[in-house]
Amino acid sequence: MMSLDGFAAGPDHSMDWMSGVEVGPGVHQEAIAGLGAVLGGRRGYDAVADRHPGQAGRQPYGGAWRGPVFVLTHHPEDAIPDPGVTFLHCDVAEAVEIGLAARRARTSRSTARTSPGSASSAV
Repeated sequence: MMSLDGFAAGPDHSMDWMSGVEVGPGVHQEAIAGLGAVLGGRRGYDAVADRHPGQAGRQPYGGAWRGPVFVLTHHPEDAIPDPGVTFLHCDVAEAVEIGLAARRARTSRSTARTSPGSASSAV
């Protein structure tokens, strides 16, 4: 899953449209479990920081998911350091590749931990 900054958000970066949506049992959990990395834009990140001071680097989905978070920005020099976030200054294609590489690394570590035998048998 990938949210493209500005495409999923409403006015003023609002994500209110996501609240109160009824879905079948387990749909949210399944979607969250399938995430390998989160890639977002700087404006969306700043909007969260403004609305929820001190929680911007908190993991998405109320902490139900933990993993690499990348924020694409033209101005990494003015980003407040956040231990839960990697700020990227590159083109979109490179940012997507970085996110996909993080997902692949996360998936291979997860598979190696949960599979019997060696990591190579988990392929």
